[in-house]
Amino acid sequence: MSSEVPKPRVKKIVLYACQFEISARAARELFNQYLENEINYLGIRGWAQEIEDGCIKGRLEGELSKIDKLKTVLRNSPQFGSKIITNVFGEMKQINKYTSEKFEIMC
Repeated sequence: MSSEVPKPRVKKIVLYACQFEISARAARELFNQYLENEINYLGIRGWAQEIEDGCIKGRLEGELSKIDKLKTVLRNSPQFGSKIITNVFGEMKQINKYTSEKFEIMC
C-alpha cells in the first residue's frame, strides 16, 4: 500500500479584462463612490476616469463571473439602476495577470 497523500487540486483562476463606459443621471460623487465600492467588493481591479460629467470610462480586470455579477448589480441597483443611461462593456480578453492592485476612479 502506498502512503502517499493526494495533492489538493488548485483551481486555476482565469483572468479577463475589458474596457467599459457607464453614464448615469445621478449625483457624480455619490455614483462614483457607489461604483468604486461595488467593484472593489466583487474583487474586480482596474481603473476608470470621468471623461465628462456623468460619464466614466475605464478598464476592468477579474474573473469572468465577477464581471458578469457587476453587470447584474448595476442593472438591478435600487438606487442607480434606473438612472444609468449607458452601460457598455467591451470585448473580454484573457490576461495573464492583474495590472492594478484594486479598482479606483481617477479624477
